[in-house]
Amino acid sequence: MNTPEHQFVGPLLHDRLIGALELCCRRGEMLLIQNKRVNWETFQIGIPGATAKDKENRRIQFNPEGRLAAILERRAKLGLDAYVFGSASGEYQSELQTAWERFDCWPTVSNRAFDAEGCRVES
Repeated sequence: MNTPEHQFVGPLLHDRLIGALELCCRRGEMLLIQNKRVNWETFQIGIPGATAKDKENRRIQFNPEGRLAAILERRAKLGLDAYVFGSASGEYQSELQTAWERFDCWPTVSNRAFDAEGCRVES
C-alpha cells in the first residue's frame, strides 16, 4: 500500500479500513475505541456496553501478528486516553468523511458533466 494512489487516501483512512475489516464492529463503536481498552496480555479489545448499540460489554480478539496489531502498537504511543481510530493526535472524531462527501463529488443522474474520476465539472 505504498503506491501514490494509496498515499492519496492517507494513513488515517488506511488504519480505519484495516480496523473495519479486522474488528467487524459498528462504525460508532470503532471510533470510540481508546488505547486503554486494548489488552495486550489477552490480545483483546474491550467494547464497553455504554458505547455499544446493544448495551452489552464484549471483547474482540485480534491477531498479535496481524495488520491491526501494528496499528494498535503505533497508536499506543499517543497515550491511554487516545482514540485508536481518531485524529492524528489521538483525539476523538465522531464521523468518517469520504472524499466523495468532502469534495461534493458524488455523481448523480442529471445533465451535469463529470471528469474521469466522477467529480462534477462546473460549466
